[in-house]
Amino acid sequence: MRPGQQMLCELRTGWTLCVQRRSILSSFDLPSTMTIIQQRWKHKGRWAAGTTKIKPSTLAMTAFDGIYGNGPYEKNWKSIRLALLSSQKYAAVVNNYSGNRDTMDTFFRELGALPLNDYFQPVPEAPIVKELSKDNPTADSGVEESLHDRLRKMSKRVSIRARDEKSVEVKAEEESKEEGEAEEPSEFMPASPVVEEDIHARPDAQPRQPRRSEVTTLIPDTSVLEIPQYLQAYVFPRGDVSRFPAPNYDRTGFCDYYLMDAASLLPVLALGLQSQDRVLDLCAAPGGKSVSILQTMLPGEMYCNDIKSARVTRLTAVLNSFFPMDSADMENMVKITQRDALEWGNFEEPPFDKILVDVPCTNDRVSATEEENNWFTGRRTGERNALSQRQMDILMAACATVKKGGTVVYSTCSLSPLQNDGVVHMAMQELRKQHNIDMVAVDTAPFRHAFKLVYRFHESPDLIYGQVILPHIPRNFGPMYFAKLRRVS
Repeated sequence: MRPGQQMLCELRTGWTLCVQRRSILSSFDLPSTMTIIQQRWKHKGRWAAGTTKIKPSTLAMTAFDGIYGNGPYEKNWKSIRLALLSSQKYAAVVNNYSGNRDTMDTFFRELGALPLNDYFQPVPEAPIVKELSKDNPTADSGVEESLHDRLRKMSKRVSIRARDEKSVEVKAEEESKEEGEAEEPSEFMPASPVVEEDIHARPDAQPRQPRRSEVTTLIPDTSVLEIPQYLQAYVFPRGDVSRFPAPNYDRTGFCDYYLMDAASLLPVLALGLQSQDRVLDLCAAPGGKSVSILQTMLPGEMYCNDIKSARVTRLTAVLNSFFPMDSADMENMVKITQRDALEWGNFEEPPFDKILVDVPCTNDRVSATEEENNWFTGRRTGERNALSQRQMDILMAACATVKKGGTVVYSTCSLSPLQNDGVVHMAMQELRKQHNIDMVAVDTAPFRHAFKLVYRFHESPDLIYGQVILPHIPRNFGPMYFAKLRRVS
């Protein structure tokens, strides 16, 4: 043993003697029963047990079990939970700029995948809702009804129903008090400390789950739901868990196709893109939805924006892999920007025809399966609790940027009612109060009929403004929520 090493001398009788230097040993008359054991530190069992950490993904699933399993998805939660923890399915979006484009259909069909168009179920054309011009308020008033009149009538009907429901609720509450019944807890009462962090009490201006009696602005869609001609996406049939191979590159360096969650195509289709539209993807990174929008060949001008430089770098790399970004046409059409969505109004930009708002969210599938940068780590607790407020602010900024008559599509990768319908509901209310901006929610129910062979839609009377795609093993896409808003003033 080297001099200076700490030694532990343990007597068989239980006494302990610490010896600092080898030279000191000579000063002791050591009995034959003494054993010398080298030890750098002593194991503290109770300390080791106290430092055991729970993985963020485990915390996420605990929160989901409490909120979703005991709430809006209780009936289907077991199958949803299993699908979240299983390998998800993808769609392959063909790159129209690839030299191998003409061979892609044969390639995918040999794999067993079919075009999304093959699953599409046509939806009967929605009734025409036309807004009368201010200059001629009586124009075309014979058959068609103005948007303002339809909303006013709808508002009256809902107000009457809301008043009747309120009187019934008040009467029931008075009866329960007389009978001495205890007040029932909220349907979103926390089931664990983790859940409580996410649904703690919020002021009235914060997002919350709306009641159906509060909804006064849901109108039919005036556009025909269809898949754009040049948007070619392939998916495997229901029950087929095959996976797409990694995409190849053509001779010019362009990628053959983009792999993405097929549910992410629905917000793109909800935009109802028309030729020469001016489009903004407000939270664009990593770029899948921007790629899909540009593959439609419809936008006349496209802004792809994100707030962080690392995300913008990744977005730029993706777009360069699919489009000739250095060409004069692309430079004029596609703009990549790094701006805070909340400050977009500070820039002198003309209003947009269509805006996609795929906001930051808890991303339930990633939170349940990955540890890195997980939303449920302790350091992101405050950020997670303020998430719905941030989402509402971003949506409001988008609604203030779209032109009158334009469309805003709001989407998340979460099942949370608070992040979904709750954000949409409160954003429309605050826009009306603070900025005198009227947004109406467009009915997205036709999507359930059109894509029933591809996705599993959530059917619930509590789902008001948008649609939710539920993960399901045979068709394991999502989760995804999307809602469509139109600006009327």
